[in-house]
Amino acid sequence: MFTLSAVLDLTRAWQTGGSRPWIGQTSVSHDGVDAARPDILSNNQTSWLKTTVKGPARISFWWETSSEAGVQLKFFVDKTLKATRSGLGGWQRKSFVIGPGTHIVKWEFKRDASGSAGLNTGLVDQVMITK
Repeated sequence: MFTLSAVLDLTRAWQTGGSRPWIGQTSVSHDGVDAARPDILSNNQTSWLKTTVKGPARISFWWETSSEAGVQLKFFVDKTLKATRSGLGGWQRKSFVIGPGTHIVKWEFKRDASGSAGLNTGLVDQVMITK
């Protein structure tokens, strides 16, 4: 079994929930080792992964979606949507400035009610938080 800290390459307290938790896996990753993804979701199910960040800081990570075009992997800082991914795409690096104070960063993946493409999932790898 892989811990989220190990597969995300960042030791910290991670929380996961929704219909199914996020899990570590070695089948698809940016670093060639491992990455996190939601456990297998059925139609209309949602899964999230989050942690607390004390700012000011910068968060960066690699993410990928392997799903039909309408299904989205979202990234939030607190409750503000900062970025989305969908469809069949390659790995993409994202980076965001986190302001002063304590903030919740969250990735959320939701399957829709129809269709299927790729692995029907979103993946996150190599999370970095720097001051």
